Amino acid sequence: MDKDKETAVAPENRVVEADSVESEPKPEGNNVASNPTFPDGGLRAWLVVLGVFSLNFATFGIAVSWGAFQAYYEQNTLRGHSSSSIAWIGSLQFSLIFMPGSITGRLLDMGHHKLPLGLASALLILCAFLTAECNRYWHFLLCQGIGIGLACGVIFPPTLGLISQWFHARRATAFGITACGTSLGGIVFPIMIRFLLPILTFLVISAVVKGIDRNLAFYFVSIMNFASIVGRLTAGILGDKFGPLNVMIPFTVGAALVTYCWPYAHTIPGFVLIAVFYGISFGPYVGLLPSPAASLGPLHSMGERIGFQLSIMSIAILIGSPIAGEIRSLPLGFRGTGAYAGSFIILGAAFMLLTKKAVTKRWIGGRI
Repeated sequence: MDKDKETAVAPENRVVEADSVESEPKPEGNNVASNPTFPDGGLRAWLVVLGVFSLNFATFGIAVSWGAFQAYYEQNTLRGHSSSSIAWIGSLQFSLIFMPGSITGRLLDMGHHKLPLGLASALLILCAFLTAECNRYWHFLLCQGIGIGLACGVIFPPTLGLISQWFHARRATAFGITACGTSLGGIVFPIMIRFLLPILTFLVISAVVKGIDRNLAFYFVSIMNFASIVGRLTAGILGDKFGPLNVMIPFTVGAALVTYCWPYAHTIPGFVLIAVFYGISFGPYVGLLPSPAASLGPLHSMGERIGFQLSIMSIAILIGSPIAGEIRSLPLGFRGTGAYAGSFIILGAAFMLLTKKAVTKRWIGGRI
């Protein structure tokens, strides 16, 4: 009798070895709920990847193109407002993509996804049309900042949990592919806006200030997002082999180094190199972002864990850009902004390394 009880609780008390943090317990009996199987491929699984790719394009792709809107508003509709105050619109939009994650992730775990997805999609379309009619600061704050941000916040976070339900051994690769939807949106939307509106993008203002032709400098954003596709796909493949966090740490450090170097670029080749290397190094961070949280716990609470992670991130996203705008207005200018951003990226990489040490009990080696 005691032996039977011990067998029944063994899966709950199993010790996960450092070299196999992501390993799933082997099935015992017919306990399918606690020992799920993952398709890791097949038509339906890859259709889910295609769907998430499309949703990333329409939500995150718009968010990473905010710089185009910022520059247009500064020169036209909202030219009476400071860069920092206009940046709050984009920061609010971006942060709301992550902020509802703890709620939407829990709803996904409970099986409620289709209705919120449909309602949020309708809200996204409505707010996109209303933004075109805005002409005052509070109009843009309400429609583009809150409306579009909240709609994207209901759509995007659960997609990370959906991928985790269909893939395990090839999960990082699947995340890398879906994250390319964001990159494609970051390529397409700025180019569309470039031909629809006579603007500069926020990201290339430093290049224009240093004498780079505005018509050429504008494409640095698209170059960066194209390079990030390479980074995301490569990181997905490497993440399945070595562990997602092990891949994220060095690439994130690389992104910090490029950020430190960015203010010192003065020529066209220099800015192109910055765009390419930043895209390659930052792409893996975005592509593999949900993988560690997905693997460090049971499947039934996966959406909640990923959602909580995104909600915490939303705070930094909300205040990050306005702070960077204020630093830019100081005597150090772009050099101060680069130092500020690069230092916080290094801090993030340090916390990733501490997480690895806490889980694997080692600084080097151990798959996580």
